[in-house]
Amino acid sequence: MEFQLAGEALSIYFKYYKYIFQNVAVSLTNSQIIGIIGPNGSGKTTLLKILCALIRPIKGNVTLRINNSIISKDKYIDYVSLVAPYLNLYEEFTAYETIRLIAQFHQKLFNFQFANDLLKKFDLYKKRDDYIKTYSSGMKQRLRFVINFYQEPIIMLFDEPFTNLDDSGIKTLEELISERISNGCGIIIASNNLEEVKFCNSIVNLENQ
Repeated sequence: MEFQLAGEALSIYFKYYKYIFQNVAVSLTNSQIIGIIGPNGSGKTTLLKILCALIRPIKGNVTLRINNSIISKDKYIDYVSLVAPYLNLYEEFTAYETIRLIAQFHQKLFNFQFANDLLKKFDLYKKRDDYIKTYSSGMKQRLRFVINFYQEPIIMLFDEPFTNLDDSGIKTLEELISERISNGCGIIIASNNLEEVKFCNSIVNLENQ
């Protein structure tokens, strides 16, 4: 499946017409990793939300093409995922229940084996039936990635992905990123930590944009 996610001349401002960034361009295709860097407040998170159609830019546009067909914004969720430490989880659910819910949302059968494999990779298998409210911040971040990879999106947007992860979690994430890239997925990583974008093919710097 060939794709292109392209943002052209993207601009956004908040109060008093103060621009966060202006005329930013991003283009992601198969097997690419793009890094978005910049200081706090430069708009990294905002740009990711624009690219996955959660918010609209003041100027510019985002286009997703799958096999040369333009995908409507309301269908982006079928192809694009966003992982970030600020995204809430259902605290009263278990990991299993959460993954089941995601499967139902995407109208897919629950794949026990695939879910178990991912839970084991992120060292959550023994906690699969525990309520998420009992999880540490690191466990919650690992579960966000379990959910992400379970969905098998072709485009993955990661906001500060190493946040709350220990060395083992980072290693697992890097291995899965490499695997998905080799399978044709595209990934965008937003961070002000250069270590997180070290394997990116290209960098978008929002400083002074």
